[in-house]
Amino acid sequence: MKWVISLFTICGLFASCKSSKAPVDQPTNGEEISFEIIDSGGQSGLQVESIRLISDMQSWAEHWKASTSNRFPAPTVPEIDFEKYQMITAFMGMKNTGGYEIKISSILVRDDSYLVNLTYTSPGKDCMVTEALTSPFAMVKIERQEINQINSNINRQTVDCGN
Repeated sequence: MKWVISLFTICGLFASCKSSKAPVDQPTNGEEISFEIIDSGGQSGLQVESIRLISDMQSWAEHWKASTSNRFPAPTVPEIDFEKYQMITAFMGMKNTGGYEIKISSILVRDDSYLVNLTYTSPGKDCMVTEALTSPFAMVKIERQEINQINSNINRQTVDCGN
């Protein structure tokens, strides 16, 4: 019963949180393409901020192994048909607490490159967060194009959990 009450209390705290900054307009010129989320979360084996375009199975398998090196048992590598698809992975880097999130908002094709619009969410000073190291990440699959260049635009926002 105490667990249920604690869960409702935590949910109530998050529901009362709001973004302290309106989202910045992200670039929209270019052709927006669809994507499928393959994996995302708050714990990755890669702890440095990065974004990467992956176009072959060997690179994907190596990248997956490194990014899931903190999971036990190690999850199997998702099969991707690289004749049809490419992968884009984004890592926020190591953070000292919970409350951080990375989201791929959109992907555009422009000037023979992918432009990945990312949203980084950080906890405000009054937010209750876990006291544990985290490393947020997102991995998406896109239809393959003859593009090997990737750029990113980052929208940073802070959640306001105060009064």
